[in-house]
Amino acid sequence: MTAEWPLIAFTVLSQLAAGLAVFLALPGRPASRKGWLSIFVIGAAGLLLSLFHLGQPLRAPSALNGLGTSWLSAEALLFGIFTALAGITWLRGGSGISAVSAAFVGILGLAAQSMTYAPESMPFVAGGLPLFLFFLSALTLGAVFLPLFRSGNDARSFGGILRICLWMLLAVLILAPLMGLTAGTVMQASAQAWLHSVWYWAGVLTIAAALVLVQLDRLCCAQKALVLISVLCIRVVFFVDTVHTATWIGFPY
Repeated sequence: MTAEWPLIAFTVLSQLAAGLAVFLALPGRPASRKGWLSIFVIGAAGLLLSLFHLGQPLRAPSALNGLGTSWLSAEALLFGIFTALAGITWLRGGSGISAVSAAFVGILGLAAQSMTYAPESMPFVAGGLPLFLFFLSALTLGAVFLPLFRSGNDARSFGGILRICLWMLLAVLILAPLMGLTAGTVMQASAQAWLHSVWYWAGVLTIAAALVLVQLDRLCCAQKALVLISVLCIRVVFFVDTVHTATWIGFPY
């Protein structure tokens, strides 16, 4: 498969926005209008970029035609509502029921997104791998970019969460292809494609480098860049190197 960059950008940006929303909406945290404005802009940018993945961008509303039967339609609707709620939260001062609602809808959006990209025709990711990868990516991105909208001491309180998320993300990335090697033919092909991918190893190594900075308690721009690069690299692997059951069907495919 070729890299669908608008789709890659959409999933990464929507997960960054949802992760930030979850942390900013936690009870007892000070309001952050700047944070919610950023979530709105990031979410809107992700939705806009997703249009370029469509064959006919001007007919994007038809993506909602499958509501009730299609996870893709649910994903589009939920992230649209999420982005709108983020904008409302910004207008209302960065707190309140709209903030909690936005975080909740963002979580639902991540769940729908995980199901959208877990088709049975791709057994390597059909068993729940997107659920782990997407939620961990969202929490990791949210935790690493949170200091931009929090004071020093408050931001550092999330350092432990970031460390846990990075370790869990690294564990999933290592275990997934190893487990795939012990499964059926198509899963083995996906696992081998991942392990032979430069993107995969770039993602793993950048996560490891980010972990080193976290262990050294250095909240810096390099850490944010490493986490963002790692998520982008793994997303490329996810969409490009995961093998479809129809891969060997021949020319008609």
